[in-house]
Amino acid sequence: MKRPGTPASFFEGQIDEKIKKDRSRTLTELHKNIALENNKKWIGWQGEILLDEFGKNDSTIGRNFAYKPVIIQGRHELGKKVRVKITEAKPRFLVGLLL
Repeated sequence: MKRPGTPASFFEGQIDEKIKKDRSRTLTELHKNIALENNKKWIGWQGEILLDEFGKNDSTIGRNFAYKPVIIQGRHELGKKVRVKITEAKPRFLVGLLL
């Protein structure tokens, strides 16, 4: 879709929408894979997180010193600091166990 008023809207030979969507899907998948590989480096890390929100399915989310979201099971007091060990990595968050 052309965005009116932008310099690119005047270019000849606009890229087909299907190609744009395919490229977007490819980049999204690449981003997800890179994020997962980076998060896997945290597996085994032990340290303190600050609990700052409740998650889904009876979980609490905290953040470590690098502001990485860490999910732990159970409802815990928000604002509290707890020690965890990272046991699993997902593209957007880490999973931890209370120590």
